[in-house]
Amino acid sequence: MPSQAVDALIARCLEHAGPLRDSPVHGEQHWMRVALIGARLCVQEPEADRELVLMFALLHDSRRESEWTDPEHGPRAAALARELNRSILGLDDARLDRLTGILHDHNGGAPSAEPTRAVCFDADRLNLWRVGIEPDPALLSLACSREPLWREAGRRLQGEPVDWARVAAAYRGFR
Repeated sequence: MPSQAVDALIARCLEHAGPLRDSPVHGEQHWMRVALIGARLCVQEPEADRELVLMFALLHDSRRESEWTDPEHGPRAAALARELNRSILGLDDARLDRLTGILHDHNGGAPSAEPTRAVCFDADRLNLWRVGIEPDPALLSLACSREPLWREAGRRLQGEPVDWARVAAAYRGFR
C-alpha cells in the first residue's frame, strides 16, 4: 500500500472515529499498537496478507460509538472498508471480502487457522493490556502468540511511545 494511500486511510479513519479517536482504549494509539504487533506477527506467519493486517489495524475500531459496549462496531468498520475501497484501498473482490469478514467478526471472534485472520485477531488481543487484561492464550490463534514472551511483548508495548512513522517503518517493503 503506497504511503499516500496509508496517509489517506489514516485521515479517513480519524475522521470517522469521532470523539473516540483520542481514546487510549480504542483510539489512534490502540490502532498503532495493533499495527505494530501485526507487523511482528506477520514475520512469524508469512502467509498472512500484511497489507490487510495494516488495513485491519487502522479500520477495526474506527467506527466505535461507545468505548465499552458496541457490538456493531465491527460491521460498521467493514462497511467503511467497502466505502473506501474504490478511493483508497484498491482491493480486488476476494481481498476486500476477506478484510470485511475479519473486521465484521473481530469482536469476540473465535481463534482462527486462516493466517491473515489469525494475525489480525491476535494483534488486537495482544493489546488488551491497555485495559488491564492479560490476553488469554486459549483465545489466541497463533502458537507464537500463546507464548509468554509474545504476551509480555504486548504488555511492554503499552509503555512505549508509538507514532505513524514507527508503524510505516514496520511495514516498509511489505506487499
